[in-house]
Amino acid sequence: SDTPIARWVESDPQRLTVEMVAQAAEAGDRIAQEIFNGAADYLAIGISALACILDIRLVIVGGEVAETGPVFFDPLRRSLSKYQLSSNVAQVVPAQLKHDAALRGASMLTLQRVLNLVR
Repeated sequence: SDTPIARWVESDPQRLTVEMVAQAAEAGDRIAQEIFNGAADYLAIGISALACILDIRLVIVGGEVAETGPVFFDPLRRSLSKYQLSSNVAQVVPAQLKHDAALRGASMLTLQRVLNLVR
């Protein structure tokens, strides 16, 4: 099967990025689409199990894969509909903070410690 990914990585799999796979999937590359479909399916199984066990109603997905948008979230939502029980449906949304999430979290912890010292 011809895939643009092979040309993009130039025989060095270390050069492969999530963004490359997303671009290939959006362009109709079946292999790239299968990668996202498989990843979405496994994540949907985990989310569905946790929703049942912990009664989770909202799941925020972050990281590079969350930034791919519909190419990942469409198959994820399809897979979720297969595995979720009607009584335990979790809404899945992409993270809004993107790469700043860790920095903001660390900043808030630092601010909280400083405020606790002032009191």
